[in-house]
Amino acid sequence: MKKTYFLYIVIAFMMLLNVTTIIFVWKYYPKPKPRPNLVQPLNPGDFIIRELGFNEKQRKDFDVLQDEHRQLMNENRDSVRKCREQLYELSPSGDTKQVEKFAEEIGKLEKEKELITFQHFQEIRALCNNRQKEKFDGIIRQVLQIMKTSPEPVSPSKKKR
Repeated sequence: MKKTYFLYIVIAFMMLLNVTTIIFVWKYYPKPKPRPNLVQPLNPGDFIIRELGFNEKQRKDFDVLQDEHRQLMNENRDSVRKCREQLYELSPSGDTKQVEKFAEEIGKLEKEKELITFQHFQEIRALCNNRQKEKFDGIIRQVLQIMKTSPEPVSPSKKKR
């Protein structure tokens, strides 16, 4: 009888200890800090449309320009990727002339990318009325900053995978 009495006391003590621990954790454990409102990354196109207040016709024209721009950029990105692959395939051979040739080609393609982007902004600006042009000139740096922080668009061929 003394053994079972002792076990009952031990079990009661353990239960009391568990309840105390749970209460302590609920009351004194640090609560997680509230997370700030998670905002979706801003899309440069949506930002331009919103800030400039494009009308429906401007939005449709803008969408066409954006699709054309995306296609040109995807082609450019694919060309750069292929060129880099060829460059690093030469790595073991160390053929300096070929390495320089591919490095030059990559440089030309990067230059082309910048010119494509510049031309795209000129075309967007051409869609604007005079008031919107002034506003566009004021927000272009913000758009470029958003472009730096937003993920690169995925080409349709990569989405299918």
